[in-house]
Amino acid sequence: MNNPGLPYAPPLSYGPGLPPSPAVPDNGFGTAALVLGIVSLVLAISVVLGLVLGVLAVIFGAVGRAKAVRGVASNRGQAMAGLILGALGLAASVAMLVLVLNLPDEEEHGDDRYGDDPDVTDVTYRAAGPSGAPGGYAAGASARGPLVPAASR
Repeated sequence: MNNPGLPYAPPLSYGPGLPPSPAVPDNGFGTAALVLGIVSLVLAISVVLGLVLGVLAVIFGAVGRAKAVRGVASNRGQAMAGLILGALGLAASVAMLVLVLNLPDEEEHGDDRYGDDPDVTDVTYRAAGPSGAPGGYAAGASARGPLVPAASR
């Protein structure tokens, strides 16, 4: 075996090698659907973000679920949860939108009697007594003065 020209033995072969590794599952859509569904539910109060993220979660959840059914992905539960949470985020965003659109205007509350009405051009004053009845110490005074404001158009 020893060859006088070679100080060491020739290398041995390593054999046929390992079999190829199995394909990695494509779980991106299911994971993205779950994350977007959670975020859309949390941000449903902002209406716009809740709607956009909810739609994306539903789409990604449907694609992820289809991939899991075909056997390409292994996270069918995540995709389904993302789809459901995305739908809940959409519903919560629509509910917030309806709530905001149905809130009464501030003018209907009557808190601010005059507001910033640009149609008010003249403010006149009338004299009132201590009980609010007309008359009082300024009953004979002029109609203009800092007593009780009454807006006129």
